[in-house]
Amino acid sequence: MFKATPEICKEYSEAKPQPHIVLDNIWDEDLLKEIISEWPEEKDSRWFQNNTSPKANKRRICALSSMGTTTRKFFEETLHGKGLLKELNILTGIEIFPNPKLTPGGLHESPHGGFLRVHTDPSAAIGFSDRHRVLNFLIYLNPDWKEGDGGELGLWEDPRKECTKKVAPKFNRTLIFDVRDAWHGHPEPYLGSSPRRCICVFYNRKCSDKQISIKWV
Repeated sequence: MFKATPEICKEYSEAKPQPHIVLDNIWDEDLLKEIISEWPEEKDSRWFQNNTSPKANKRRICALSSMGTTTRKFFEETLHGKGLLKELNILTGIEIFPNPKLTPGGLHESPHGGFLRVHTDPSAAIGFSDRHRVLNFLIYLNPDWKEGDGGELGLWEDPRKECTKKVAPKFNRTLIFDVRDAWHGHPEPYLGSSPRRCICVFYNRKCSDKQISIKWV
């Protein structure tokens, strides 16, 4: 796990196009390999498939009960644990809350040819009327990823212009970014031979403002 040192907080807050930080190798490698070993196969019925939409070709599992023992424990004890929440509070300067329902986070996977059009997330924290999404926390699980496979997550200041930042989905890489009005996606088809895998967690803040809907390019 990481520590929100003054240097990391400064890098996060000053990053463009929105506050974000990329952290490599902060998780135990054997732990992540165990999670990969529990990862469901492509045709497993636990996946929610989204492969007919012109906006995305990906799948996800949001229910903790549908995950393996090690994976579920990692969510419950680490990603939703007090230690990480404390560091995220320091990093952002905001009181951060987990979403135990996970949706639409959880286990995410893009097949060969998968994509996600550039968009901003809705503000609604599913299951809570007084909270909004504030952070997206991604852990990439792709030990075979190589240059040319694509699937880099892009961050845009203006989606009509060139991508501001691209983050390669390398194994044991963590991306944390402020999702508020943040344009992001991987619109070009993923070309890797193995699925593009990541753990996705949304963290919330208390907020009673009017909810904002998703926006697509």
